[in-house]
Amino acid sequence: AAPGTERWLILSVPAPPRGEEPMLVDALRRTGARAVERVGDRFEAMLPAPPRDRIGDRVREARGAVRASTTLADPDVRCRWESHTDWAARWRAAQSPRRITDRIVVVPAGGPESDEAGPASRGQPPITIRLDPAMAFGTAEHPTTRACLRLMDARVAAGDRILDVGTGSGILGIAAALLGARRVTALEADPVAAGAARANAAGNGVADRVRVIEIEVRPGRFRPGRYDGVVANLEAGVLVPLIRDLARAVARDGWLIVSGILRSERAMILEEARRARLALDQESGDGWWTAAFVRRGGA
Repeated sequence: AAPGTERWLILSVPAPPRGEEPMLVDALRRTGARAVERVGDRFEAMLPAPPRDRIGDRVREARGAVRASTTLADPDVRCRWESHTDWAARWRAAQSPRRITDRIVVVPAGGPESDEAGPASRGQPPITIRLDPAMAFGTAEHPTTRACLRLMDARVAAGDRILDVGTGSGILGIAAALLGARRVTALEADPVAAGAARANAAGNGVADRVRVIEIEVRPGRFRPGRYDGVVANLEAGVLVPLIRDLARAVARDGWLIVSGILRSERAMILEEARRARLALDQESGDGWWTAAFVRRGGA
């Protein structure tokens, strides 16, 4: 297949010394990686396939990212192609139903019916999310997604208006609808990811309540006080410039969940939230990552 959205460029880099992994993951994400995972003694970064004449640039960028973020002086960076069909098949084959909370379970779309659905919680029915990530980021395998889902489970209320910023596969917007939100606005800049989110919303029976908008998210694009809750699972470099606008988009007594945050970035993000008059209410950590639930009322 020709380079493009039909396949991924996989960059494989050596694992750094213990303690440097979070910095490496963050650096690779900044080079454009949609996902980074550890495989044996190496890390693999998954990037949208560039034109053939740019592959060398991507390898050099990855090598520079490793050098800048770790003590590895001469990292061995390898690359390969992986078709989307192969990646999706590998993803599905590796997945089993994943329980996130007492009542939220995520299963691969097209797989067998799950017997893992949680029991009724607080008198509420179990929730099963069927997911095909296509070329989009956002699966229950990533700690930031799981952290968001855990925080959302206790916060999204029937009738809420929810904004999902950077929806990716649509998993968080779909979860909001299944948790009772009456309207979810899901924003995504990548047209392929936006298509995946729409398909996943339809597959979960919530297409009438989850509106996916293909748009580049920038400050100044959010209407004040429009949403009861906002979920933003974004890397820190994208999230920080948006926090004040997202805070204004939240209605009185509303809330904001921010994720995609490395623990090393926590203080910076929470300080930005404080400046936006948001107070920390709860956190959900998972490995190197954290998500924070904040609400109006900060000093």
